[in-house]
Amino acid sequence: LSALGLIVLKPSAAALITDELLPQGDSALTTLLCDVVTQLRENPDQSTAALLGYWMGTEQGDALSEAAAKEVIDDENQIDERVLAILNKLSRDRHVAILRKRAERLKSVVYTDLSDEQKRELVALTTEIRQLSGRK
Repeated sequence: LSALGLIVLKPSAAALITDELLPQGDSALTTLLCDVVTQLRENPDQSTAALLGYWMGTEQGDALSEAAAKEVIDDENQIDERVLAILNKLSRDRHVAILRKRAERLKSVVYTDLSDEQKRELVALTTEIRQLSGRK
């Protein structure tokens, strides 16, 4: 996750991340991102060195160092914006995936067998998916 590397480079960016923006799942990187954000919420003044020092000698520490090394920073002031943009996109993608799953379930039923309410829901789902995906 690019957001993880950016947070390592600028730990104060974690303060902008709401629970709703945190990705969900069981992947090691997702868990690490959530753990790092929790740690930085508890210690908001923690520096990059202190953050990396806390995780040093662990697989997570190696992942944090690797994630930070991959990030190219032109302007440190843009880190906050980039972190939020990345996490907003992940959140939007997760929401679209849920909507698509529901729409696919409705589409798997013969259209004439759908109730009027289900037909309206399918149209609403399709419209929302298109809007969130940037298609019209």
